[in-house]
Amino acid sequence: MSKSTSSTTGQPAGENATATFRHIRSNLFRIVHADGVWYQMSAKVGHVHLIFFTDRNPIPSETTYNVTPDNRLGAERVEERKIAGTYEREMEVDIVLDAETAKHLFDDLKTFIEANSPKKQ
Repeated sequence: MSKSTSSTTGQPAGENATATFRHIRSNLFRIVHADGVWYQMSAKVGHVHLIFFTDRNPIPSETTYNVTPDNRLGAERVEERKIAGTYEREMEVDIVLDAETAKHLFDDLKTFIEANSPKKQ
């Protein structure tokens, strides 16, 4: 369950007070697969960067194909592919969290891991 550090200024206060949020997706919302994450402290004190990445084989920078007699694209000339000889680590997204939000994320992930890890006997 996620926790929010959003302000409820202007909302009713007291023991039974509630705040309702309507969840919308920005135009840039997307699902991102991650093979791992780098993290580093921000230049802004009390913030951390979580940089999610995907590892993959290199994508060819250039490919060549035969052209058929009727001017259609034919088979790729695989032996002519130009590929860098290294694996690629593509940085997908950098999420910046303040310390309180990072702690909530840590607590939620810890609970998730404990609930989904094999039980020790």
